[in-house]
Amino acid sequence: MTGAKELRDGVVRPPVSSTDAPDVVGAMSIEMLLDFLAIRLNGERASSADIRLTLVLTDLNERYAVEVARGVLNHTKGRDAVDGQLLITTTRAGLLSLLLAGAAGAQTILESGAVEIDGDLSKLAELMSLVDDFEFWFNIVTP
Repeated sequence: MTGAKELRDGVVRPPVSSTDAPDVVGAMSIEMLLDFLAIRLNGERASSADIRLTLVLTDLNERYAVEVARGVLNHTKGRDAVDGQLLITTTRAGLLSLLLAGAAGAQTILESGAVEIDGDLSKLAELMSLVDDFEFWFNIVTP
């Protein structure tokens, strides 16, 4: 039905909240945030990436190994990245700020002190550059 309607009327784009709006992202658990980041990872561009980082959330007393390899982002709670290249220490709010700022605003977040980085900062920049932004409305059957 959606495809037939699209063929008749095109893609109707009523105003909606973005999928990465602060209220949407703020309601996600850390696992959901990392899954959302994995969904937005451009697998083709990330096919040769090798990124291994440990994420430490001080307010939640949680650690995550985050790894990008073969075009896929995987994360594991309660572990450090094997041969980690980067350690990110922050709070949940700091992580949200970093993810919402994207590649363009990451430097401002880092300079604010809300996020501490130890290791190869270029790996964070590389990860941010591999993340795509999606249009909320998209074509189902038409190019």
